[in-house]
Amino acid sequence: MLDFNRLWAMAVLEMRLTRRLVRYWIFLFVALIFSLGLFTYHATIHYLASTYAATFALINPRYFAGSYGATFVLLYMLGVIFLAFDVRARDVRERIDEVLDAKDLSNLEMLGGRWLGLLIVSWIPMLVIFAAMVGIGGIVGEAPEIVSVLVMVSLGAIPALAFVIALVYLLTIGLRHRLAAALTLLAAWGLLFSMLSGWIPVRFFLLQSLDMTGAYSLKFPSDLTSWFPGWSVLIQRLGYAVLSVGMLVAAALIHPRRDGKSSLLRGGVAASGILVGLVLVGSLSWSAWSGIRRLHHWESVHAARADEAVADLQSIEGRVRIDPGRRLELDLRLTVAAGDNPSLDHLLLSLNPGLRVETISVAGRQVAFEQHDGLLDFDLPEPLTPAAAITFDLRAAGFPDPAFAYLEQAFDPLEARSDESIIFLFGLHNLLFEKTIVALPAGCRWLPAMGAEVGRAIPTRHPRDLHRLMVEVEVPEGWKVAGAEPTADSGALWKIDGGAALPPMGLFAGPYAERSIEVEGVTFRALLAPSHLERLAPLARAEGLLRQWVAAAVRDAREVGLEVPGKMMTLVEVPNALRGYGGGWRQDTIQAQPEVVLLRESGLPTARFDVAFGKAAEDYFADYEGGLPKAVFD
Repeated sequence: MLDFNRLWAMAVLEMRLTRRLVRYWIFLFVALIFSLGLFTYHATIHYLASTYAATFALINPRYFAGSYGATFVLLYMLGVIFLAFDVRARDVRERIDEVLDAKDLSNLEMLGGRWLGLLIVSWIPMLVIFAAMVGIGGIVGEAPEIVSVLVMVSLGAIPALAFVIALVYLLTIGLRHRLAAALTLLAAWGLLFSMLSGWIPVRFFLLQSLDMTGAYSLKFPSDLTSWFPGWSVLIQRLGYAVLSVGMLVAAALIHPRRDGKSSLLRGGVAASGILVGLVLVGSLSWSAWSGIRRLHHWESVHAARADEAVADLQSIEGRVRIDPGRRLELDLRLTVAAGDNPSLDHLLLSLNPGLRVETISVAGRQVAFEQHDGLLDFDLPEPLTPAAAITFDLRAAGFPDPAFAYLEQAFDPLEARSDESIIFLFGLHNLLFEKTIVALPAGCRWLPAMGAEVGRAIPTRHPRDLHRLMVEVEVPEGWKVAGAEPTADSGALWKIDGGAALPPMGLFAGPYAERSIEVEGVTFRALLAPSHLERLAPLARAEGLLRQWVAAAVRDAREVGLEVPGKMMTLVEVPNALRGYGGGWRQDTIQAQPEVVLLRESGLPTARFDVAFGKAAEDYFADYEGGLPKAVFD
């Protein structure tokens, strides 16, 4: 059994000895300056330039706290190598080796105490750096998102530092030659750095497990959605902690100092810890790879039925109930026609496989159906001719599967390499269905769509899906739905009616704050995170000019026959994590949807208009042609 008093005594000794080392302060200084320098650089750019350019607005330092933390961890891991690689030689140099060898403590207590002491003196500076970031952010008005800070400091840093210290101890004691151990460790660090930076391209799903800093596995921060990692990431972080314990026991086993403890027991514990740790760490890559294989399976299933006749969807009516983070319920009535097909005896639809169909009924009679792999197939009571249309009712419920979307795409971000990681700035998640926000783009098939998901880009095989959508959306009290109007009888019930046949629509809802104006008979709405309203308040100074510009744009559109079908346009803010591009060979933007335009969180909603048009702006723009309102408008 471990004596924790002895272990703590060794930890205190290690902390005291480490603080006396000059190289400890050198590496600490370099890591602090580099991480704080990055944060200060981005904070300054965002403070001064985000008003004028979306590129600068994108690098909001509030959402990059985890990246700065990962940079600190990666740099300090290099320092830990030089702090721990002479674990035995330093005892000799300090002339305490004989004293320690004579002490009545086990090798595990001795190494475990040192491991704990070095972990503490390595981890505490992370608290200092994030406190400094919060201070700097407070000065410029852009403090790091607090949840991301706490997650990075705990789940990101602790397993990473624990792992690298244990690895250094194991290699140093195992190789018995300090130079060989140091070179091996430096090579390993260089390999990791090269993979993370993209110099050595590695597939993203593999990098998720190899990345011990957590930079590629922890979620992107947001003020709109939860940032706490999922179970797969927690298991990966636990895996590195278990690995560190296994390697620490292995180092105690091969230590040249004899302590009379059972080698068989230690060997079993060390082997078990390393094996279990590797399995847990690798589970994240296995999970990601399984998701990729499932996506390819769906694609092959849909490709096999891509040439089947596709019905013409004319309208969708009914009711949608959202229980955020738990359940989506559909109670719909669909009207379809044969279109260009001479006759149809069955219908083939695509529907997110997370939504399980409960019943399908035609003319009040339930019909048998088959649902698998995102396909829904059922026979019609009688063949559908070109001159006829048929209406059927569909009930489905479940949790939308986030993986089912864009089965046909030229570039799959899940199979991206580390040198292509810039793609993640445009989002990774196909959909978000959480307690704080719901974002379901049309491509995830939260509503049924005619035909298979493969071949939609070929007009001769799959005509463009234009239909009228008339549904009521039930949401929690206080939520708002983009592209919908509140019903008169309930603040939790919203009605979507595009007023014309439109392409498939997305569903975006959350506890938004709303601002709206009406121009030329069209209502323009903005749904924003309540915490971001203050940033956009200075734009109100240009309201008059903005109304004139919008009115002119609406009139110009009407002159060439373009009209807003539902007399409403909505700007809605969405988290950065939501994928902003679709599928097909173009993978075009999905930011512009029928009657709804998506605003990325780290863009217009969080740009520093309060800086450019603050209290001193009235005097600064006194000589500007048109004054401050024209400056804001421009």
